[in-house]
Amino acid sequence: MSPKIKDNRCDNAGLTINHAFYQYNTTEKQSASNCKIVFHTSTLSHYFSAFAKQLNQEIPITILISCNYGWGDYFDPGFRQHINFGHNIANIPQIHIYNRTHTTEKLIPHYNHSIFSILKQIAPSMVVITSWYAFSDWKCFWLALSLKIPVVLRTEATSLFVHGSKLTYLLKKNMLKWLCKRASAIFSIGTKCTEFYTAIGIPPEKIFLTPYSVDNNFFIEQSKRWKAHKALTLKNLGMDPQLPTLLFSGKLIKRKRPVDALKVHCALLQKGIKTNLVFIGAGNLSKKIKTFCKQKNLINVCITGFKDQNEISQYYASGDIFLFPSSRETWGLVINEAMCFSLPIITTRMVSSSADLVVTGENGFIHNVGDITSMTNSVEYLLTNKTALDNFGKKSFDIISKWSIDACINGVKKCLAEICII
Repeated sequence: MSPKIKDNRCDNAGLTINHAFYQYNTTEKQSASNCKIVFHTSTLSHYFSAFAKQLNQEIPITILISCNYGWGDYFDPGFRQHINFGHNIANIPQIHIYNRTHTTEKLIPHYNHSIFSILKQIAPSMVVITSWYAFSDWKCFWLALSLKIPVVLRTEATSLFVHGSKLTYLLKKNMLKWLCKRASAIFSIGTKCTEFYTAIGIPPEKIFLTPYSVDNNFFIEQSKRWKAHKALTLKNLGMDPQLPTLLFSGKLIKRKRPVDALKVHCALLQKGIKTNLVFIGAGNLSKKIKTFCKQKNLINVCITGFKDQNEISQYYASGDIFLFPSSRETWGLVINEAMCFSLPIITTRMVSSSADLVVTGENGFIHNVGDITSMTNSVEYLLTNKTALDNFGKKSFDIISKWSIDACINGVKKCLAEICII
C-alpha cells in the first residue's frame, strides 16, 4: 500500500511577490501532484540547475536564491577570469532571487522579509536547505519550522578532513549538529557525508542518500558526439594524436595539486612512456605550470583555459586516463563527468567521491596525497595493459550510470514519503 502524502497544494498562479520572480509553466504539474518542495540555496550552480529541471518534471519545486553570484557572467577568483556557466533559466522552475548582488553573503545578514511570505503562500511539503553557513540559511530554517514545514538539510559535510583550526572545526561541527537534530531529515551526497552525520549522532533512519550527481545523459550524449573527433581535438591543442592522453580538470590552484599531474607526466617520460597532458581549466598555478614545462623542455602539455558545460566535453572525449590528485575535495564532480566518458580514474583518498565512484583495481586507483610514485605506477599499468585500460573505462561508465540524477530524485521522493505521511 502506497503511503499517503500531505496535500499542501496552493494556487501559485496568483502569487504576487515584490522580488525577482521567474515563473514557468508549472501549473499543470502542481495540479497533478500532492506535494511541493522549496529549495533554499546561496547560489544556483549548473549542477543543481540540471537536477532541479529534472525533479520539477515529477514534483513541483520552487528555488529561493540568497544571491546571484555564479548567475550569468561573473568573476571567479579561482579561475582568475570572468566566466559564464551558461545557465538556461528558461527551463528552470520558479526562482526567487532576493539579494541581487554578485557577492556571497557568508554570515553577513541581508535583512529580507520575503522568505516568510513566500513559504506561507507556497505551503510546501518540505523545505530543503542546501547549505548552513549563511544568515539566510538559518533564517529560512527557523521560518520553515515556525510554519511547521518539515526541513531537510543537504550539505557537503565530509568525514575526510578538518577545515581551518581545530577550534573552528569544533564550532562548525557543533553548529551543524544542532541544526541536524532539529531537521526532519538529512540528504547525504555520499558515503563520506553519511559517515560525518552518523559520527555526530544522527540516526541512520534520518539520513537519505541523494547521490551527488551531474547530468549524465548530457555528458554521455556529448561523449558519443566527440569521441570520433578525438584526434582532431588533440591536433588542435598542439598535442600528438598518436600518444595516450592524461587529463586534469578543475581550477589550477594549490589545493587541487595540478602540478602533481605534471610530475606524473615527467616520471612516465623517465620510464620511456610518452603521453599528452591536458589541463582543462585555469587558475593561479597556470604560470607555474608553463614555467615548469619550459625549464624541463616538456612538450605535449597544454592548458585549455576555463571551459563551460557546452565546451568541456570535447576535451574529456580526447582523454584516456583522468588524473585528479587533489588534497581536499568535499566531493569532486569532475570525476562524475570524466566517468561519463568511460575514463579510468586516478585520484586521492582526500577526494570524497572516491569512496563511492572509484573501486581500486576495477575502474581506477586511490592514492595518498602527493604520492607521485604510486600514481605513476598506476598510470603505467594502464598504459601498458590495453585490456585493463578498456575494462577500467567500461567499469567507470557502469558505476556512474547508477550514480545519477534519477538516483538522487529517488532519494528525495523516499524522504518525502517518509516525513510527509499523515
